[in-house]
Amino acid sequence: MFLDLKNKKKIMTDPRFFRRYLDILDEQPSPTTVNVGDNTTATVDTAAKTIGMQTKVGDTDIKATQDFSTAKAGAGQVSVDAPIAPGTTAGATYTQTGFKGQMTPTSQVRMSHKDTDVGEIDTRVDYGAMFQGSGKNAQQGNPAIVTAKVTNPQGQTATYNTNRNL
Repeated sequence: MFLDLKNKKKIMTDPRFFRRYLDILDEQPSPTTVNVGDNTTATVDTAAKTIGMQTKVGDTDIKATQDFSTAKAGAGQVSVDAPIAPGTTAGATYTQTGFKGQMTPTSQVRMSHKDTDVGEIDTRVDYGAMFQGSGKNAQQGNPAIVTAKVTNPQGQTATYNTNRNL
C-alpha cells in the first residue's frame, strides 16, 4: 500500500489517519498485570510509565518498581515487608532517583505493632538526599527523619517527628 507514492500521499494527508493511530494506542490496556509464577506478578502501566514486580516468599512481601515517567530522571524502588511476630511487621525501602539515577539514594526502615491492649504503634526512619526548608531557603541535605505514631485502643493518636541533618 505504501509502495505507490500516490496512495502514500493520500493516506498521510487523510485527517483520519492519525486519529486511527491514536485510537489504536488508546485501546491498549493499562495497567497490565501478568502472573509470572507462584505468588509473583509483574505489572506494566504504559500510562504512568512504570514497571513493577511483586512476589511473596512465605509471609514476606517483596516489591520492586521502576519509573520511566521522565526521559532523564528515573526512579527505582525495592521494598520488603515481613511479619516478625504476631501483630508486628518490619519493612525497609530503598529508592534511587535523580538525573539518570545519580541522586543519593534514600532509605526507609519501618515497623508497626498492633495489640488489643496497647493499640497501634508505627515507627519510621527516613534517611538520604531530601530537601528541607522552604521558599528561597530550600536546600538538599541528608537528614534523618524519625516519625513515630501511637494510636491507643480508644482511637486517640499521638505523633512525633524530628528532622536531623547528618
